[in-house]
Amino acid sequence: MRRFFGILSLACFIGEPSQVVHFEIRNVKQIRRRAERKWRKTHLQFHRDIYLKEKDNVKYLIAEAKTQYLRNLIDGCGGDSKRLFTITSFLLSQQSSTSALPTGNAQTTASAPSEYFIAKIDRIRETTRRNLQQPMPTNILLRYQIDSPLVSLLLVDNESLSKAIAKAKKKYCDLDPVPTKLVNATSGLLLPALDR
Repeated sequence: MRRFFGILSLACFIGEPSQVVHFEIRNVKQIRRRAERKWRKTHLQFHRDIYLKEKDNVKYLIAEAKTQYLRNLIDGCGGDSKRLFTITSFLLSQQSSTSALPTGNAQTTASAPSEYFIAKIDRIRETTRRNLQQPMPTNILLRYQIDSPLVSLLLVDNESLSKAIAKAKKKYCDLDPVPTKLVNATSGLLLPALDR
C-alpha cells in the first residue's frame, strides 16, 4: 500500500506513553528494527553486527531510563515509608511490568481532584449567591385553579383505588417496596387495608 500511495510513515498513539520508555528510546528501537530487518533480508555478518550493536544500545538506554525512573520514585517518597515499602516490595518481586509502581508523589496525585472539587464548590456557591440576590417575582401565575381547601378533600373509596391500581404500570424496580405485579394480583386483599 505504501508503494502505491507514497505514504512514508504513519503513526497512531492510543493512550499515554509509558513513564519509563521515552521518545529517544522509541527512536533507537526503530533503528534497531530496521537493522534487524536488513540483517534478516541479506543474512550478511556485517548487518548482523550492526543489529547486535543497536540491540545492546537499546538495552542500555532502557536500563538507564528504568534506573532514573526508580531513583526519582524513591527520592519522591519524601519520608513516606508506606510508599517506599511498596516500591521496594515491587522491586524485590519477580514482576516484569511497571504498572504496579506508584506514579508521582501523593501530594500531586491528590491535588488534581482536590482542585477540581474546590473549583466546582466555588462555582455552585457563586451561582446560589447570584440566585439569592435576584428578587423573587411576586406575581406568579398558578397553572391550576384550586376550588376547595385542603381540608375538604374526599376520602378514597374502593372503586377509585382499584382503578388506580389497575392503571399502574406493570414495570417495577428493585427499590419498590412491593412489585406492581404482586399488588395487582392481590388487590382484592389489599383494598380494605388501603381504604382506611
